[in-house]
Amino acid sequence: MSLPFGYRYLDNMALYIHKGLRQSYIDDYGENLENHYDEADNTLCKDRIFCFDCFYFETCKGRCWEGCPHKAKALKIIRG
Repeated sequence: MSLPFGYRYLDNMALYIHKGLRQSYIDDYGENLENHYDEADNTLCKDRIFCFDCFYFETCKGRCWEGCPHKAKALKIIRG
């Protein structure tokens, strides 16, 4: 699963802990992960930002959205 915008494994862990994973996902991808607006580049994308940030985007291109295991994990984190 992709990481929220602004998170880095080794750089600044306080940035990640302050906001929390749930809130980072909501801010970056929306409550239902359907956000198409990329705040990092201030652009509107045709693909979901969640899919675009995924490690498997090159092979999937968002076509496997309904059965995506990464989507299920992220929604579980968002909904608690």
